[in-house]
This record gives sequence, C-alpha cells and structure tokens, in this order.
Amino acid sequence: MSSQNKINKAKLIDGPVGPLLIKLTVPMIWGLFAIMTFNLVDTIFIGQLGTTHLAAISFTFPVIMVVTNLAIGLGIGTSSAVARAVGEHDLTKIQNLSIGALILSLAVVGTCLILGLLTVDPLFRLIGANEEQMVLIKDYINVWYGGMIFLVVPMVGNYIIRATGDMLWPGIIMIISSLLNLILDPILIFGMFGFPRMEIKGAAVATVIAWVFTFFASSFILYFREKFITLRLPRFSTLVDAWKSIAHVAFPAAGTHMIVPVGAGIIMSMVALFGEEAVAAFGAASRVEMFAFIIFLAMSAITGPFVGQNMGAGRFDRILHGLRLSYRFCLYFGLFEAVLLALFAGPIMGLFDDNPVVIHYGQMFLYIIPVAYFAHGIIFIASGVFNGSGHPVPAVIISVARMFVLFIPTAFILKNIYGLTGIFAAYTITTITVGGIAAAWSYRFILKRA
Repeated sequence: MSSQNKINKAKLIDGPVGPLLIKLTVPMIWGLFAIMTFNLVDTIFIGQLGTTHLAAISFTFPVIMVVTNLAIGLGIGTSSAVARAVGEHDLTKIQNLSIGALILSLAVVGTCLILGLLTVDPLFRLIGANEEQMVLIKDYINVWYGGMIFLVVPMVGNYIIRATGDMLWPGIIMIISSLLNLILDPILIFGMFGFPRMEIKGAAVATVIAWVFTFFASSFILYFREKFITLRLPRFSTLVDAWKSIAHVAFPAAGTHMIVPVGAGIIMSMVALFGEEAVAAFGAASRVEMFAFIIFLAMSAITGPFVGQNMGAGRFDRILHGLRLSYRFCLYFGLFEAVLLALFAGPIMGLFDDNPVVIHYGQMFLYIIPVAYFAHGIIFIASGVFNGSGHPVPAVIISVARMFVLFIPTAFILKNIYGLTGIFAAYTITTITVGGIAAAWSYRFILKRA
C-alpha cells in the first residue's frame, strides 16, 4: 500500500504548471551537472598530459555518446511506459515493466560490449586517429567498454524512478557518483597516495568505479523503497509484452539520440582534416557545450513524464501551457549563454590546453555554435513531448532531417569555402532552422489532440 501511495503523490496532473516544472527541473539540473563533470574533469586532467592525449580522448566522444544515448533511449521508452502505468495505479504492471527494462538493458550491454571490442581498430581509424593516438584510445576505451553494465543499467533504473515524478533521488545519486570520479581521477591518472600512474587508463577506471556506485544505489531504491523490482521473474510472455511496450518508444528514441553522436563522428572526421590541434579543440569545446545544455536536458527529461501523465488524464491545456513556458525560456536563456561563452571563450579554452592553436580553434567554436543553443533546447523538449506521448516517430524525423538532410550537405559546401569556420556555421544555421520546425510541430501535435 505504501508504494501505491507514493505513486499517487507523484502524479503531475495537479497544481500550477510553471512552479511544478521548476520543482521537477531543479533536481535534474544538479544531477546532470554532476554527470557532466565526469567528462569535463576527465578532459581537464587528461589535457594536462598533453595535446596528443587530449586528442585521443576526444576521438572516443562519439562512441561514448552512441552507447550513452542508446541507454537514454531505453530509459525514455521505459519512463514513457511506466509513467502511463503510474497513472493507472497498477503496481504489478510497473514491476513487470521495470524488470523487463533491466533485463533488456543487460542484453543491450552484452551486444554493445562484443561489437565495441571487435571494432576498436577499424572504427577509430575510420574517424581519423593516427598510430600514436590509437595506443591511448585503446587504453581508455577497453576499460570503458568493460564497465558499460554499470552505466546502462542504473541509467535505465533512474528513468524508472523519474517516471513517478521523483527527480530528487536520481539527482542525488548522480552527484555522489560525480564526486567519486572527481576524487579518483587525479589519484589514478597521476599516481597519488601509492597508486600507480595510469594516465588516460586511470580516467576510465575512475569512471567505472563511480558507475558501480550508481548501479547499487539505484538498484537499492528500486528494490527496497519503490518495490518496483522483485526477485520473482515475470512469465516470459509477460516480459515480451513489457519489451514491446518499452521498445515502441525506446528504439525510435534511441535512434533519435544516436543520430547526434553519429553526426558528431562525421563532424570529427571533417575537423580531423585540420590537424590534431583542431581535434583537441573540438573535443574540449564539446565538453563545455555539454554543460551549456544541462538546463535544456533537464527540462527535456521532465517533459516525458509530465506529458505522459497529463495526456493520460486529458489535461492538454497543461501541456500547451508548459510548452509555451519552456520554449520561451529556451530562447532567452540560450541567447544569454551564447553571449557569455563568447565573452569568456579564451579563458575557458585555456583550462584545457595552453597550445595557442588549440585555444584559437576552441574560441572559433564558442563564437559560432552557441548562437544556436536556444534551438537545441527547443529540439530536446519537442522530442520529450513526442516520446512522452508514446509517438516517437516525429522526433526521429526531426533528428534525421537536421543531421543528414540539412547539416551534412551544408557542412561539406561551407567547409570547402570557409574551412573549419564553415563547418561550425553550417551546424548553427541548420540547428536554428530545425528548432523552429520542432517548436511548431510539437505545439500543433498537442493542439490537435486537445
């Protein structure tokens, strides 16, 4: 009965929309901020080892993003299904969905591990890594692959917790995990307190240890507090039903999210043509970009449960009001970030590398690409609307059109005319265009169902 009461309290269909969205978003901001420091801290410490090390870790970003975004897709699909079950007050259904999601996550991890280990050499050489960088990449990525289970499973588990409207505990878990990584990184990278100097491999080991904490913490909450997972496995037919319900949203959502790292890999291959310094700058500036997206990603994360529960209750007026508030915020805050990053581009890049060429390329990135950050936020939230409603196809179309129909052709054209600046300009122009389309489409999508 206590679990049932918690589900009832977590419903998102009552109360003023603006304050509710803020209440849900703030814990997510802190949690995502903590997670982003994983990558930023790794990059800063590894950058102290030299430009070659920084370039090597930069080459791993697209691959890491593919796995991470696959996990996010599974989490979104699970959250969408669980949120609707929460509205039905069906604890048994929630348990079946939760157990099914975690089993599916294990299967995905196993597949990614095998594929990843088999493709290390051809994949990173295809992106543009040289022999010296390949040695460093293998030191990092092989450990990272080995610890994937401790990334994917708790990530999906945290999405299950969020589906009830609880954004606090997932945030706390991510903050503690990030602090562990912050403490362990310098110890293992540089060899402190009697530990051997592991350099780039040490960053991967520190990350995996921190993930282990999230694995046990989220499992503890799901089992003991929420009682969403049990030691009793559902019947296979029940698991199949759960997988179908999750996959209906999860795999399109995963595809949508993985388009971004695939595009990042393509961008990286184009940037690599301009030298190691350009790759290092792109990798470092991309880490800064991740921090700039924190609030937008937090808003996107709470959009799915908010839309799912209110759509189930027929409260379309609340969804429309939430969209108006969210898109307006994206516009104002995104433009504020663009100005801020342009003003401090030099000092920011100096944190990663003292190479003047790296700093120059990084400044170029931070002058041009942040102009479109407001549109990124709109795209994130629009995708949350479609996924949360159980209709993921529009989000897929938006992502495919943005990357493959608009960006890549534009980037190739502008690269030949303006060089690296042209690549960055193409990304900004196409993102703003698609952001406007996403805003209009998501608003009309809800309006037609009101």
